[in-house]
Amino acid sequence: MQGETTSLMAKVGIDEYEFVRIAPDGTRLRTWHAGCFPAFYRASTSGVRLSNHPHLLFRSGETVEVKAQLVAQQISAQGYQVYDPFTTVEHLEDSTEYRLRRSGFVRSRSLFVHDPDASYEQARAALLRPYRAYVEEDRPIAVPLSAGYDSRLTLACLLAAAGGPDRLHAWHYFTSSPERKIAEQVAKHCRTPLTLLDRDDLSERIASFCRDPEYIIQARLARPNNQFQSIHVPRMRARQGEDAIVVGFSGGEAHKGLLYRQVEDLEPDLLQAFPPGGPRFDTGLSHLGRAGCEDFFTPFLRSLVERSAEVYDSKPSRLDFVYYHARLCSHQGNRSRYFSDRFDARHPRIDLDFLNLVFSLPSSCKEAAMIPRRLIMELDEGLARIPYLSSSGGRMQSRPGPVRRFATSIYRLRFANKRRKGKLRGRKTKGVLVDHAPGSALTAALRDAAGSTHPHISQAGAIIAHNYFSLLEQRLGIDYRLV
Repeated sequence: MQGETTSLMAKVGIDEYEFVRIAPDGTRLRTWHAGCFPAFYRASTSGVRLSNHPHLLFRSGETVEVKAQLVAQQISAQGYQVYDPFTTVEHLEDSTEYRLRRSGFVRSRSLFVHDPDASYEQARAALLRPYRAYVEEDRPIAVPLSAGYDSRLTLACLLAAAGGPDRLHAWHYFTSSPERKIAEQVAKHCRTPLTLLDRDDLSERIASFCRDPEYIIQARLARPNNQFQSIHVPRMRARQGEDAIVVGFSGGEAHKGLLYRQVEDLEPDLLQAFPPGGPRFDTGLSHLGRAGCEDFFTPFLRSLVERSAEVYDSKPSRLDFVYYHARLCSHQGNRSRYFSDRFDARHPRIDLDFLNLVFSLPSSCKEAAMIPRRLIMELDEGLARIPYLSSSGGRMQSRPGPVRRFATSIYRLRFANKRRKGKLRGRKTKGVLVDHAPGSALTAALRDAAGSTHPHISQAGAIIAHNYFSLLEQRLGIDYRLV
């Protein structure tokens, strides 16, 4: 209605959140919580359409442009920096104001604001606030528990808000690793019930889950561990009650103060940390029948570096902003929305107020995971003294050193451990691929990649990509063109 602000709402479990706000004159749009609820648009002569799912903006029978760079990354397990695979639709950036033009929405400014008076105490209060709200709902709470900082911080905050463990139940996934012992120590200290869930007994259920159309559409190109977690969450709720709240699936890393000493110059150093190419990536491209492709990530990263300077003066704050958008926002956003829609999961650290405070803090307050470590220590000193073991542990080091050392640590974390390379460990691809004859060169190449034994190819990543693009191909009658 004229003179009134229009809000578009995203449903999350039983709650609704505003993710887009349109000005009364219809020419301005602001994304809110877009990091948690990805928003896409498509402009045409008939107007502008918005959706949380890009495929809903496609026309039946059309040829959709797909980023070869992203698909090659997906099938070679080479990171998830450029998440949105389509050029046919546009992804609206997290917490940003746009102006409407004939060609569509044009970015106007970021809604992130530097607060010169920001303090650790304010960030602490902003972080604890949602946990208190969860407890006030008077529902059971399920907490996925690893051996790292994020899940322990979640448990500590919930215990502080609830005053005890009565309605909490912890769940641990990696039962054959050293993480299990630490998770058991944490749960025992907190007097919280702990259920251990083993991935190795899920082969048959995973096979059927891979082909589930509802999962494929909702999860899109989400990492393989989404499948394990999607099978385990119903077990949690069956034990705790269907009204249980799940807290802790999207930790994010914006509050950990990463890379401050490794990065000297934002643009060149970050390009080393998040390289758009490399041997694994080249193998992925070759499996798509291409020798090269357009680089979408480097221009995106450079634009983020420029935009960070619009808001922040200090290098640490600019680095927080760039890292959040380059690495966490789109992938975590899709993952967050999927678990919110399907399981009423909550994401207390994906919050504009909290992030504004964290980004504005001096580096001394947050470097080397200072915020979670300090807060856990304040809430429960004994809990803080239990050792930490995290898959991002290499990224939490505060020692000086070139960013190449940082990039090498990420490579080792992703690829050195065979359990995380995306191999199916003896399981054939038959039975996990959707039953659809390839209708395009892209889906044919992905089907071949899913059966590849090349050490640089992630079978799990290729299966996920094949099933997603094949299902859209089948339902919408679309074709693909790699760019």
